[in-house]
Amino acid sequence: MMNVGGGWLSPPELCEHLRAVSEEEVAETGWAVSVLVFPWSAHTVRATWHRDISARDTELAKNKLEFVVRKWQEKLDLGLRPTPPGAGGA
Repeated sequence: MMNVGGGWLSPPELCEHLRAVSEEEVAETGWAVSVLVFPWSAHTVRATWHRDISARDTELAKNKLEFVVRKWQEKLDLGLRPTPPGAGGA
């Protein structure tokens, strides 16, 4: 479970950002990673690991979360509200 604090992405928004893959992400990280998580409550996201998920897969998922958080913070610093890739907007 991951708690999502106020002022940040809502659980459904975080799930969408983790699922989506942008050209910017691939250019910066060299990977196209889609992480499927589930909005569990108003402030919680649920992630489940299956036995076929490797340590490398887990590292890529962690890196994806860090990428999403960093991009979100960069846009907040510019006074923008980020939208998932492909959703249009800023």
